[in-house]
Amino acid sequence: MVAVVVKLTLGQDTKWQAERIADVFTALLKQHEGDFHHVDYLGEYDLGEYMGIVYWETREGAEQSIRNFSPFLREIVQYNCQYPPTLELFDVYEPRDIHVDIDLKRFE
Repeated sequence: MVAVVVKLTLGQDTKWQAERIADVFTALLKQHEGDFHHVDYLGEYDLGEYMGIVYWETREGAEQSIRNFSPFLREIVQYNCQYPPTLELFDVYEPRDIHVDIDLKRFE
């Protein structure tokens, strides 16, 4: 699995705008043909900093999504972003199911 991490800085009092962008992109991702898996959105509302993490089954799907969606993203935020949005690609590690026998109370 591969993740595309998108970071935006819109500024203060932009929660409604970030949520609208997330709604639009989620709808587009669900309609996109490819191996889209799911998306998570994070926000530091007081600072106006936002992040979307889009998960794809393959690197090819992630790279295609960057080509397809980057121009649209840049267009819709061009007048509102304090900085240009950034996009980064990461491989996703999915942890194995293991048993750990540690008493965490000893670290308090």
